Amino acid sequence: MPRTVFGFVADKINNPLDAHVMGPRWLFTGVGTTLMAGLMYARHRLVSWPLHYIGMPIGDTWVMTWVWFSIAIGWLLKLVILRYGGVTLYRALRPFFLGLILGQISCAGLWMLIDVFTGMVGNHIHIGVP
Repeated sequence: MPRTVFGFVADKINNPLDAHVMGPRWLFTGVGTTLMAGLMYARHRLVSWPLHYIGMPIGDTWVMTWVWFSIAIGWLLKLVILRYGGVTLYRALRPFFLGLILGQISCAGLWMLIDVFTGMVGNHIHIGVP
């Protein structure tokens, strides 16, 4: 791993990028900064703003292709629970949903321990993708 990282950095130092390559990158950085600042402003100043600003940087990552449906179900359940049960039901059900998350992590950890002690590899918990 260190060779890969330092090799990448050494290549960038020895072969710097030209202005015609860096210009659009700075432009995209500026546009992203402006959008992020706008989303942060809206989230903090507008009470009814529905979007969280953290969705912009993580929305296009490879993990989101796996977990977007689970996040959508969680959001929908929270919406229904708060709308029809109020804050009281939401607080009462919070341990149940945290237990679901802890159960998933515990199961994955158990299989990792089984792999370590038996020398096997490849045991994992499927999260809904092939």
